[in-house]
Amino acid sequence: MFSDISIALGISHLGLTENELKKIVRNVIEYLLSNISYRPSKSVILNRVLRGRLRFAPIVSETILGLRKELNEDLLEYVVNFGGPVCAANIRRLYVESLRRKREDLLGLLREAWDTYGKPLPIRCPKCGFSSIKPDLTCIVCGYSVKKKEFKEIIGFNDLFHIFLELADELSLRRTLENQIVVYDPSEGLKPPPPRYGKIQYVVPLEEEELVKIEEKLGLRKPRLKEVEEERKMVKEEKRKVKEKTTLDMFLRVNTE
Repeated sequence: MFSDISIALGISHLGLTENELKKIVRNVIEYLLSNISYRPSKSVILNRVLRGRLRFAPIVSETILGLRKELNEDLLEYVVNFGGPVCAANIRRLYVESLRRKREDLLGLLREAWDTYGKPLPIRCPKCGFSSIKPDLTCIVCGYSVKKKEFKEIIGFNDLFHIFLELADELSLRRTLENQIVVYDPSEGLKPPPPRYGKIQYVVPLEEEELVKIEEKLGLRKPRLKEVEEERKMVKEEKRKVKEKTTLDMFLRVNTE
């Protein structure tokens, strides 16, 4: 009977041994029987397997991953396409298997499975493309460590820091200055320390230039001469543009009268 059920499950062509097929069929039948209160006939079991092939696919996928340390290409393709939550639970292994088999075309399906059934994180990894960067800046899937500068670029730190300086109260700025960090909350932007327990947040160490800006905002340090000079130049340039526009408007008015 196991041969008929393996065909009904669509796994007879995947290169599994007879013992592996028996193990898979046994697990599927046990799952099927656990959801009904009577002992069905062989034909009823076969019909249910035929109708619920996709529903049993995660059980098949989980059994395959338990039986094989490495997957051939057909097994890999089956698990990635039909494993669903099993893919998410084994995301790192399947990512490595896909690269080993040079099946980069399967990575999109893995990302979709991770976003749907896994625990996607707010920051996408610049190396593997999964939403999987942990607060310690390492990737769950590929193990890549995001550099601090790279992380700042990903979140658009400069713009967020400017907004933080404008909106934060004195206490928040002083707390930030004391700890020399800010906390990035993907839903709220930059916040003063400490991070909130139970939320996915990222601690961002501040550089000297950013600490100086906080000191200037608090009035603890006068604005640097270079920045003051640049601001004067900007004001002077704006005045020049206004003057030129006024002169041009007068010229046009004179010549049209």
